[in-house]
Amino acid sequence: MTIITVHLRTIPLFLASLVLCCFSSVAQAAEIDGGKLFKNACQTCHSAQAGEPHRQGPNLFGIFERLSGQAPGFQYSAALSSANLVWTEENLESWLADPQGLIPGNVMAYVQRNPDRRKALIDYLKTLK
Repeated sequence: MTIITVHLRTIPLFLASLVLCCFSSVAQAAEIDGGKLFKNACQTCHSAQAGEPHRQGPNLFGIFERLSGQAPGFQYSAALSSANLVWTEENLESWLADPQGLIPGNVMAYVQRNPDRRKALIDYLKTLK
């Protein structure tokens, strides 16, 4: 009987710990570092500092509020060159979620399905000026 009583008394503590872990995970998701995410997910194809050369993709320094397909010296796909799209927060959100859906025929391979990560990336891109 004593063993059962001890276990029953620990259930509220266990549940409280479980709830705290869940809230901690939610808080961590909200604090995604866009710069680190960029380094891990984007930097293979894109540079992000003024004056750095283009890579497989264009240098993204100053991309926010810039017209698509316009980084000097980068050869864009025909689809992106003719898109005539300004990189606003809304357009970057759509682009990162589904590049082919926003501009069919482009060659962007990266897709970020997590909205919190997209927001973190966009917030980081807005700092590149």
